[in-house]
Amino acid sequence: MPTKDYTTVASLYNSLFSSQSRAATDPAAVTSNTQWDRDNLLHFIEDKFKSGAKGGMKLSNLRAFLHTLVKSARIQQDDLSYGVLLANSISVTGTNADRCYFGSQTYGFDYHYWSQSISTALSSVVLPGIIGTYANTGIDVPFEFKKFYCRGSVIKTNRTGLVDLLFYYTDNDDAVSTYLPNATFISSTQIDCSVIGDSYPFVISSNNPIPAGKKIFMFVRNTGWTSGSEYIRVSYTMYFESLSASWTVS
Repeated sequence: MPTKDYTTVASLYNSLFSSQSRAATDPAAVTSNTQWDRDNLLHFIEDKFKSGAKGGMKLSNLRAFLHTLVKSARIQQDDLSYGVLLANSISVTGTNADRCYFGSQTYGFDYHYWSQSISTALSSVVLPGIIGTYANTGIDVPFEFKKFYCRGSVIKTNRTGLVDLLFYYTDNDDAVSTYLPNATFISSTQIDCSVIGDSYPFVISSNNPIPAGKKIFMFVRNTGWTSGSEYIRVSYTMYFESLSASWTVS
């Protein structure tokens, strides 16, 4: 009897699962001592599924193997999937305590010197108005991020004081509105650069999903500005989780 084409029976396999699907309030716990590497899984097969040996193909062994295999494999619906969106190092010349810098109008977010700014003290409730011509200063989200992070460091080279980093996302330009629509606050942090020339680490995170197709904007605000030109150096890496974790993995 010829082997069936998978595409013709896939819907039958799916219906078997659909008929018993559930949404567990307490997802199955998977700890490190119940997960095994490939070598141990292969050894289990050779040791427990022996042909022609007494007790070599016991149903309990098969069930144990399937359970262990499921626990040891990455499950797309459950397990975390990390990725790096981008890494960059930039310079900002801050000349005002309320000026928020967000890239270069000509070269975008990936340019080493950020000169484009908004003269508004942004916050979690004061949202940026970014006109469409500055859309290249935002980073496009290729697929939904379940969680978003940014980790990096800040240096003030000729003054001390506070530096705020603020993150938002917007819709893409709709060719109708002056400003990019639906600005939404992601997260922020404040760094106290109390020593000139020292590097101060930071990390921000957000548990709120960011939908595919949005644009992420990062703003640098020289909150502790006192006078003249103050030079700020920021290195950062943006990263994400593309799936949420339902299992507890230790």
